[in-house]
Formats: sequence, C-alpha cells, structure tokens
Amino acid sequence: MRLLHTTDLHFQKRWFQWVQSVADGFDAVCISGDFVDALRMETIREQIRWVRDWMEAFHRPLFVCSGNHDWLLLGHASSPADPNHWMLSVRNPKVKIDGQSDTIEGWRFECHGWMNPIVSALQPNTVIVYHAPPHGAATAREFGGDNGDFEMEDIAQQLPRGSVILSGHVHCPERWFARVGNAWSLNPGVDVKAAVPNHVVLDTRARTAVCYSRQNGTVSFR
Repeated sequence: MRLLHTTDLHFQKRWFQWVQSVADGFDAVCISGDFVDALRMETIREQIRWVRDWMEAFHRPLFVCSGNHDWLLLGHASSPADPNHWMLSVRNPKVKIDGQSDTIEGWRFECHGWMNPIVSALQPNTVIVYHAPPHGAATAREFGGDNGDFEMEDIAQQLPRGSVILSGHVHCPERWFARVGNAWSLNPGVDVKAAVPNHVVLDTRARTAVCYSRQNGTVSFR
C-alpha cells in the first residue's frame, strides 16, 4: 500500500490542489492538521468553508486530524475538544477525522484531534495521524526547543513494533524521522516557499518511507 503524508497546509491553496492532483497515485492520503491560518487574506470562516468543500469532494481515502490553528474559530485553542468543531461536519465517507479510524489492507489508521484525549487500540500495523510529534523525538525539536506532545510520547512507547505516527506542527524539525520505543515518528516539516508541500511517501509492504523536503531521505520502519 502506498501512502502520502503531508501536513500544515495553512490554507496554501496550491498545496491543497497538488494533493488532489496526485491522490490517484496513492491508496490513502494523510494530512496531520493545521488546514487554516489566521494570517491569510480570507477570514477563518471563509477558509473553513473552502477546506470543508475540498474534503467533501476528495475522492480517495483521506485521514486527517485537527491542529492548533484549526481551533481558531472557536476562540479557545487551549480548551478541551469541542464536539461542535467544524471538521466534524464534513460529509464524505472516504474522509476520517478526529476520533475516527479505519482499516486498509491490514493497517489500522487512527485520527486523533488537537486537545482530544488520545486513546489508541495499540494494534499491530497502526498508523496514527496526530498534529504534534511525540515529546523528546527529533521530529519534535527545533531551534533548541521541544514542541512535542507528552501524551503521544506515552502512546508511542506502547505501540507495537513498526507502527507509524504521522505528524507536523514543528515546521523545521531537527530530523524528519525518529524512533520512539518500537514506533516511528515522521514529520516532513514545512517550507512555505515550496511549490508543493513537504511530504512523505510510505510503502507499507516494503516498510519504507521517503521524505521529499530539504531533508530528503529514506528510512525503513520495521
């Protein structure tokens, strides 16, 4: 199975359009949060409407989670998850969002939203889509700081061997991949000047991940 992972699109429409244009080459697409951005010319409501329409028109299996920027409309980005979050109104059976999961070719995909409690089934061959990387991982560190998630660190330590955590949040990670316990954390980072978003292509049969960013490289997640 071929997977595409990208993150932190921050309402760069050309990046959304690129994802749509290449989606047919993948069995599933994963986007780990921050779909909207307060610094765009469009209002947050306008951005949400556009992103929701984009998700509802998406024609391939799509696994997404909310990031911290995706809570801006609610005005309480540091509060517990709101059941009225706009992402929950997306109507497309191919799209799985916060709190939802699905299985494709023996791999379990779990989407965990920003500020939601993280409850994983901890099954073999798990792919977790969550905005922040595990705390302590190289994928969470940038400029001498660590913006990782402590709860995800705990989950990562419990995941079966070869499981994968797809994240973003940290735009310039120390490294795009990291081993955390028996799991692998992948974060391609963000390059705002790039024509296409930083992304990772995963092959679950070969158990390889290839990053397309300034940190180009390949890792085997076994």
